[in-house]
Amino acid sequence: MIGSDSSAPYSINWDSKTVTDGPVVITAKAFDLVGNLGISSAVTITVSNPVVVDEAPVVIINSLAEGAIVSGLVSIKASATDDIGVTLMELYIDGKKVTSVAAGSLSYNWNTKKIAVGSHTITVDAYDLNGNMGTKSITVIK
Repeated sequence: MIGSDSSAPYSINWDSKTVTDGPVVITAKAFDLVGNLGISSAVTITVSNPVVVDEAPVVIINSLAEGAIVSGLVSIKASATDDIGVTLMELYIDGKKVTSVAAGSLSYNWNTKKIAVGSHTITVDAYDLNGNMGTKSITVIK
């Protein structure tokens, strides 16, 4: 038994993902007030659940390119897209998280006056509703 209903119009909800794809035989049983049983004719249906593609978000760092020379106040802008929606973006500079947002776009002003001369890594991680993570990293030079 997958469900019951005691008030008209009689119906139940059934999650077809609980069975493997293919033919499924369904019957209904009904009881009257004194307990008499009626059984419907068997009906065969074919279950074909859609294939769910659950991909990680795609992250783009919009404002800087790999190998860019940076100085002063640098604007970092990033965006992320996903088949089911982006829930969180995190920005890391040299492995340290500097900001996060609960959205699919991120902006941050980075003061490079306080960093050493040399290479620095900017990483943006994005997460979707299912916890999948997409990431993008670039190296910039001061």
